[in-house]
Amino acid sequence: MRIHGWNLLKVGTTVCSLQFFGTRFVTTNIANQGNAKMADWKSASSVYDFTVKDITGADVSLDKYKGHVLLIVNIASLCGLTATNYKELVELDEKYRERGLRILAFP
Repeated sequence: MRIHGWNLLKVGTTVCSLQFFGTRFVTTNIANQGNAKMADWKSASSVYDFTVKDITGADVSLDKYKGHVLLIVNIASLCGLTATNYKELVELDEKYRERGLRILAFP
């Protein structure tokens, strides 16, 4: 699925997240295996201690979002509400991006 204005991030091997920035592609492939960088989640003091993978497999530290307001959303691309939810998330991004909002969505 292609969603205008969203950048795909992957957690673990195939779990995805979205963050607005340019046009990217979204996958619905989900796995229960965790990311090696997240193995010490019990010692994490904030969301900024985690690292996720982007669509190319490159590491993306959530530390890069410090100073921004994060909206972390659980999404399901096959849910009946998907089209409405994506539309509303795009509207939120357009309205609040300049004020520091970043939306990360994980299926």
